Amino acid sequence: MLQRLVPSEIKLLANKLSLGQYKKRCPECHHTRSKHKHDRSLSVNIDSDGVRYHCHHCGTTGGWMYEETPPQPITPPMGTNDVVQEYLKSRNINEDVIKNHTVQGTYTFNGRSVPAVGFPYRDGTSIVAIKWRSADKKQGSTGEWYDDDLDFAVKESHTACFNAYKELLENDVCPEQARMVLPQSMMTEWYWSGSLDAFADMCKLRCAPDTQAETAEVAWDIDRTMVKLFPVSWEALRESD
Repeated sequence: MLQRLVPSEIKLLANKLSLGQYKKRCPECHHTRSKHKHDRSLSVNIDSDGVRYHCHHCGTTGGWMYEETPPQPITPPMGTNDVVQEYLKSRNINEDVIKNHTVQGTYTFNGRSVPAVGFPYRDGTSIVAIKWRSADKKQGSTGEWYDDDLDFAVKESHTACFNAYKELLENDVCPEQARMVLPQSMMTEWYWSGSLDAFADMCKLRCAPDTQAETAEVAWDIDRTMVKLFPVSWEALRESD
């Protein structure tokens, strides 16, 4: 995101807005216009990373990023727990998934410490959070993030689907076909190649206020990455017609 002197009135305007995309009157030019004085020519995009704005009339453009604290890695408990092992096997989770995608230990639910299975959330190779579920059939479950059993059901279903995926691979089903059992909401990755000019053209289109929110989120992530890698070239390409 471009870092430049932000006009104070734009700063004040953005600080009153919540996350989202907006069309506003531009404080820099609307009072000087002889025609269309009420035109909302200033596009403002606000997300969890910061603010970006651009006036389609006078060309005022810029933005700023919020300071953020990166999640701190968590050291998970080591070893196994007989109660947890029995619980996982009763759910038909295979040994490989248990070893690589769960942690075992005890957790306190409603003031009572019980054997529990943890589903780790990772940032790269670091564990930044663990969602715990009781392995005690007499004890309900709760989460570190949400007090909602549905969230656990989703995570457990992901683990079950991944278990089925691993079994298909072990039975010589090719990965392209085995992945049919994976839910659409699981994390994925892909490789996307293109010239800097082509990515700039894409961002001009997909960072616009009328773009579908999920598409715009990807485009803004690309924009923030490119401005860090190629600050001079990216600014010139993004501002060119």
